[in-house]
Amino acid sequence: YTLQLTHTEVQAGKCFSNQAVVIVKVLRLCLFLSVNISRSKRVETVWRLFSCGAHSGQTEKQERGGEEGGTARYSPVIALVKSMYKFGLYPHHPYQYKVSQHFECNDDQDLTLGGLTPMIKTQSLIGSMGATFTNAFVTTPVCCPSRSSILTGVYLHNHGTVNNSVSGGCSSKSWQATQEPRSFSVPIHSAGYNTFYAGKYLNQYGKRLVGGAAHVPPGWDWWVGLEGNSVYYNYTLSVNGTPKEFTNQYLTNVILDYGLEFLRSQSNTSTNFFMVLATPACHAPFTPEPKYKDYFSDVQVMKTPNFNISNTTNKHWLLRMSPTPLPDNMLPILDDVYRNRWKTLLTVDDMVETVIYELNNLGILNDTYIVFTSDHGYHIGQFSLPWDKRQPYESDIRVPLLIRGPNISTNKLVTQPVLSIDLAPTLLEMAGLDPPDYMDGVSYLSFLTNERVKEDWERVFLVEYHGEGDTKTVDTACPLPRDDTLAECVLDEM
Repeated sequence: YTLQLTHTEVQAGKCFSNQAVVIVKVLRLCLFLSVNISRSKRVETVWRLFSCGAHSGQTEKQERGGEEGGTARYSPVIALVKSMYKFGLYPHHPYQYKVSQHFECNDDQDLTLGGLTPMIKTQSLIGSMGATFTNAFVTTPVCCPSRSSILTGVYLHNHGTVNNSVSGGCSSKSWQATQEPRSFSVPIHSAGYNTFYAGKYLNQYGKRLVGGAAHVPPGWDWWVGLEGNSVYYNYTLSVNGTPKEFTNQYLTNVILDYGLEFLRSQSNTSTNFFMVLATPACHAPFTPEPKYKDYFSDVQVMKTPNFNISNTTNKHWLLRMSPTPLPDNMLPILDDVYRNRWKTLLTVDDMVETVIYELNNLGILNDTYIVFTSDHGYHIGQFSLPWDKRQPYESDIRVPLLIRGPNISTNKLVTQPVLSIDLAPTLLEMAGLDPPDYMDGVSYLSFLTNERVKEDWERVFLVEYHGEGDTKTVDTACPLPRDDTLAECVLDEM
C-alpha cells in the first residue's frame, strides 16, 4: 500500500517539502519501479520525482528546461540517487527494469582452440551486439561438477558433486535434496518469471537410481530434460516428467523447437520469462547434422605451442604417462575430431539466429538478456594428450562468454577474469534479485551496464578436479607404452 501510494503521489506530480520523507520515498520507489513498471512509464515517473524541486505550476516542458528562459530547479534527491549509483550503494542503474532472460549453455566448447570460429552468426548477433568476455573460466573442467557450479554459484568442494557418477554426487538423491533447491531457477521462478529448460542437465539425470524422468528439478515451469549424457540421435527427454523417446530427430533442433514453442506461448502474457537451452554440441560423439557433414574438409586441428610436445618430464604425472610425441596415426584422428566438433556447432549457430529473430518478431529482443557460454573447454593434442577435458590448462578451463541485453553497449570487450560460479549471481541480478550469501561467485553485471568498471578487478580462483571411478575401473592397458596402437585406445566419454 505504501508503494502504491508513493507511486500515485509521484505520478500526480506532487512534491514533498520534507526532504527526509523524499529520501525514504525514493528508496522505496527504486525497488517498486525495478519490478513493477514498464520502462517508458518508469522513466517518466523518475523524472517527475526528480523534478519535485521545480515550481509546482510549471508544465512538464518547463520542468525540463524546454521553454525559453525556463530552468527547472532540482531537488537534492537527484544528487542523492546519483551519488548512491556512483559509489555503488545502489547497485542497479536508476532506469533498470525487470527483463526476460535467455541462457544458452553448450557442452565441451572451448575458446582457446577456436571454438567460436565457426559460429559467425552467434558472434555477430550476441558478441557484436553486446559484450565479449576474453577471460571467462570454469572452476572445474568436467561436465557434471561444472554444471553443478553454474547452477548453484558455488565451488565443487561446496556443492559436493565431484565427478560424473551418481556416487560422485552427479544428480544424486543428496544433490536433489540439498543443492537443487539452491539452483538459480528457484529464486527466479519465485520472483514471478515463467521458466523453461530444454537439453542436457546433469550427466546422471533421468537414471532410475535417482528418480528417472519423473523427477523435475525445482524452479522450472516447462521442463524438457535430456536423460543421461550428450548424444545427437536416439535419446529420451523428460517432458515435464514424462519420458519421450526420439530416434531420428537431431537433438539440437528438437531443443530449438521446444524453445520456440515456449517463446510463442509468452507472446500474450505480460509475465517475464527465463529460458535455458542446453545443447549437446560439441560433445562426443561429435555427430554433425547431415547438411553440415561435408563442411570444413580442409580444416586441421589447431597447432598451439603446446600441441604434441615431445618432452613432458616437467609436467604432472598424467602427462608423463602419455607417449610423447603422439604416434603419427593419431594426428588424422585429431583433425577429424576437431572438424566434427565445428560441424556440430553450425546447427547451434542456426539456433541462436532463429531464437534472436523470434525474440525480435515478438517485439521483446531489446528487453531480453541473452547469455551464451559453455560448461568447460577442451584439449585436442595439447601436451600430447589426445582429446578430452579435465585438465587445469587454459584449453580446458577457458570458455566462450557472450552477453547482450538492456543497457549493454555494442562491441564491448571485457578483459576482466570472470568465473562459471559468477553466472548464477549475475543471472539473479539481471532478474532484479540479490544473490544469496552462500554463493561463492559474484555478479559481473556492473561490467556490462554501469559506466563505472572496476579497472583494478583481480581474481584469485580455484580449479578443482577429483577424477573418475576407482582402482577397479582403471584400464591398465591405457595409456599404452609408446607404440603405434595408441589410436586404438580410446576411452568412453564419461
